Amino acid sequence: MGSVSTVGGILALALLLGCGDATPPRASVAPTAPAPATRPPEDGTGIVLPEDRFPDLGAFRSGGWWELFGADPKDSKRFLDMLRRFPEDRTRMKEVLNRESAQGLVFDQPQEPAELGPRLPIDRRAMYGMLPSFIAMLEPLWDHASWSDDDVALAREVGKFLHTELGAPDVAFDGSGADRGAALRRLITWFREELGHVDRYAAMSLTMDDGPFIGVPCEAPPTASASSQPLRGELRIEAWKLERDGSDVAILAARRGKDTLWCRRITRGDGTPYARARIAPLTVDDLGAYGFRVHFAAAGEHAHLYVGPDGRFLFYFVSW
Repeated sequence: MGSVSTVGGILALALLLGCGDATPPRASVAPTAPAPATRPPEDGTGIVLPEDRFPDLGAFRSGGWWELFGADPKDSKRFLDMLRRFPEDRTRMKEVLNRESAQGLVFDQPQEPAELGPRLPIDRRAMYGMLPSFIAMLEPLWDHASWSDDDVALAREVGKFLHTELGAPDVAFDGSGADRGAALRRLITWFREELGHVDRYAAMSLTMDDGPFIGVPCEAPPTASASSQPLRGELRIEAWKLERDGSDVAILAARRGKDTLWCRRITRGDGTPYARARIAPLTVDDLGAYGFRVHFAAAGEHAHLYVGPDGRFLFYFVSW
């Protein structure tokens, strides 16, 4: 079943978009201790995009949740309406989250050892889940020589939202077309910097699957891998399925030539292995500058591993 932060984030998003009082698909359980305070992630562990162009958002567009937001620049009026009613929807979101938390349906759990950290609060993760869609709305304004009143209104509302909710620079889309273009570039530079934090990139990868997890580091098995796929150049991903204590254990590794870059046991957040692992077929989506998304299965469900363009391990999600 989806993790609390994931399901709670989807709940929050549904409310923000006026989709009704969604109820997360989670059995009632007693609250636990609060999540630990977040700590700054290490710089440079996420994604680095080219600075000479508008960011490619293909890695997010290919996700099944993209259409949820109707992030179509041709329908900017609907998008503006959503942004302008946001304060009212946010209040409603908090009321529902508080009610569900009091009933033990949604709450922050302690961060687990095989979970990607630092864990973002539920509502903040919801905001990051919307971020790529918001950035997409600004793409038609890139390199605009002249801005219409509608262009300015859209940019101002998006900029205000990102500054208030996610700490983006407080930019004013005033002055000449060149001044407004410079303000837009400041906002896009901030977006690139956010992608440099792997926990925020994971939050932007909106899903209802469990995770993001990092598994347990281990030595690559001495036997030949049961499944392997090329990534790019000499990079490849390899996978094994071994039996440990009566359970199938999936092990994945990235290699460049003969060098092993990393090797992980695929586990739940608490470090215990999934049963019914399946590593064949092992398939790969090439996400360009974002790296790769590797598909396999754990617990009989789909699993998706994210690997950086240099073969660096990032995180994975497992369906429920």
